[in-house]
Parts: sequence; structure tokens; C-alpha cells
Amino acid sequence: MEEAGLLVTEACLVFAFEYTIPKDNTPSIVVQLNYRVAADDTPAALSDEHQALAWVPRSQLPNYSVSEETCRAIHAAFTHPSGGEHYRG
Repeated sequence: MEEAGLLVTEACLVFAFEYTIPKDNTPSIVVQLNYRVAADDTPAALSDEHQALAWVPRSQLPNYSVSEETCRAIHAAFTHPSGGEHYRG
């Protein structure tokens, strides 16, 4: 199971990026790996790591406050439906 409680049956890495967050007065580098997945029909559940959960139609994405890199990851999942790796260089 992944962090939303879904049983993932297939996964394909579509985008990766890094960002920095402050931690104990020392910046920490975080690498975010984004996958396009197939999952069972279990309802998604909000994890302790997040503030909200929503299934958002692609057309409504501009109405949500997400980082530019997250937008790029979401679009990569839609534009690379056949799979493969897509890394930010």
C-alpha cells in the first residue's frame, strides 16, 4: 500500500525533482519521485503527511495551489501514458 491507502498494482516513474526544506536550522534536500499507477478500488485516505486529498480533473488543476514542479509531474503523468522514465535534468 502507498501513503493514500491504495493497493498499487502497477507503477511507472514519470517525473522526479528535488527541493529544499528547513530542518533544525539546516536545509534538507528532498527528492520527490512521482509515479503513474494503477490501483485497486479502495477509497483513498488522507495520510498524516498531508493537509488535504482530492481527485482533480486535469482541467481544474490551475484552480489548486501546487508548486510548478508538482504541476510538471502531473502533466508528465498525462503526457507519457506509455510509461518510461522522465527526469528533470
